[in-house]
Amino acid sequence: MNAKVTMRAGPAGPAEYEVLSQITLKPGRYQLRVAAHDTSGGNVGSVQYDLDVPDFAKTPFSISGLVMTSPYAAQTPTVRPDEQLKAALPASPVAARSFPQNDQIALFAEVYDNAGGTPHKVDITTTITTDEGRELFKTNEERDSADLGGKTGGYGYMTQIPLKDIAPGNYVLTVSARTRLGNATPVTRQVRLTVLPPVGAR
Repeated sequence: MNAKVTMRAGPAGPAEYEVLSQITLKPGRYQLRVAAHDTSGGNVGSVQYDLDVPDFAKTPFSISGLVMTSPYAAQTPTVRPDEQLKAALPASPVAARSFPQNDQIALFAEVYDNAGGTPHKVDITTTITTDEGRELFKTNEERDSADLGGKTGGYGYMTQIPLKDIAPGNYVLTVSARTRLGNATPVTRQVRLTVLPPVGAR
């Protein structure tokens, strides 16, 4: 996939753009490679990422990756916004994992439950902790398998995380989902998160 972007520096300094692309893949392991080429200056940059696409239809209980945005980070222009995520997030998702303290993160994930035919509850928890495990933020949400209408499916999960009471520093953001059906082990997703000192509007 290719995207051509015209870079225009703003009054605050170098230009920044977010570029979104979608790739439909079958379950399996892949290596994602992204490269950028500055046609005017000749500079080239690239990054590689090992990607595991699970088969959510065959796993009894699982969770997707985390999609994040924030009012401050979303001020960066986005090329090809994702129409499917407009209903789930207040702004286009961002690659940034550093946010100023006067910002608020919006987070989206999907929890896949293939036991919808058996009545049960699902608990979804989001936390922010220090590297030592000290908890600074926590929110809980309960879902009911009745929402799936007796079928397999997923629970769309969105939460807002204000950062005003979290000091600048490095943290771990964790989203954990647990089904109350049997003694299943919770499924989790984690990302490293950096809170920066407060900043003014861009």
